[in-house]
Amino acid sequence: MSRVLVPLASGFEEIEAVSIIDVLRRAGIEVIVAALNSNMLVKGANGITIQADTEVKNLTAEELDMVVLPGGWDGTHALADDENVQKLLREMDAKGKNIGAICAAPFALNKAGVLKENYTCYPSVE
Repeated sequence: MSRVLVPLASGFEEIEAVSIIDVLRRAGIEVIVAALNSNMLVKGANGITIQADTEVKNLTAEELDMVVLPGGWDGTHALADDENVQKLLREMDAKGKNIGAICAAPFALNKAGVLKENYTCYPSVE
């Protein structure tokens, strides 16, 4: 079974995170929701709180098939500033594994040095 990581940081865009998690789980894909720290309750940009399964620091690229970053301005910047997320993105890229990002989240990919030549993002992030 495929394993996909969706890391959440405070200020994530709820509809983007929940859509990813829901669609993948309906397809029978294991989705791991991970927080940036030991607080497993992560509050989104519009006040909705989601319970994470684990912390990002507990995961390795070897055990994942893909990572998808939801957008949300504050959440995106937190993902870009988190060394565990950045390290995991670089490891996933080095192993040729799939990486996705929605809306503003390509900002975090760019900081990790894994943003490819062709990409689509929220216009203010370009």
